[in-house]
Amino acid sequence: MQKQLKEFVWDTISSSENKLAGKDNTLKGMVTALKEEINELKGGLKIFKAAIGNGMLASKLKPQAMDMLKPKAFKGARSASEVDNFLWAMEQYFRAMSIEDDATKYTENEARAKLRWLKQ
Repeated sequence: MQKQLKEFVWDTISSSENKLAGKDNTLKGMVTALKEEINELKGGLKIFKAAIGNGMLASKLKPQAMDMLKPKAFKGARSASEVDNFLWAMEQYFRAMSIEDDATKYTENEARAKLRWLKQ
């Protein structure tokens, strides 16, 4: 009886050891694959950093190269939605043409103040 118990325990230990060895090999394979992927990503990151450093991604299109429709002229309507739509169109035009300086910001603030006055 004691001999059978010893054999059972040794068989169980051997079986567990084999299962753990298989899982260990699987994990080692996964770690190796992840290390390779990390190295590939690091290489890609170096390329992107170099591109940004050279200004390739930071460059903007010249305004002359863009085909942007000019916004329609404001007709002087006292409709708040018309004024708001006009301001939105102007804002989009300025952004597309890369015209964002203090004068346009001042004009926008002044127009928004007039819009608030119209909404009252």
